[in-house]
Amino acid sequence: MVGTFASEDSLAAEPWAVRLKTPFIVTGGASTKITELVHHHWPAYRYVFEEVINSYYAARQVCQYSHDILVRGRGYR
Repeated sequence: MVGTFASEDSLAAEPWAVRLKTPFIVTGGASTKITELVHHHWPAYRYVFEEVINSYYAARQVCQYSHDILVRGRGYR
């Protein structure tokens, strides 16, 4: 299986990939729960791969970028 648009779709399809032992490449879902399941239940969820950066790291990058530009670059507090 390839491609899901939202995290909800990805989380709903994950158990099916496990049951059917079918590789599943997540292309749109960014929830941290997608990779948590893989990490905590590796033998079963080894068929699931996430291609996009998850929401935690995306939020960290946005905050760091904003801080660098607005606080350091423009002098905002």
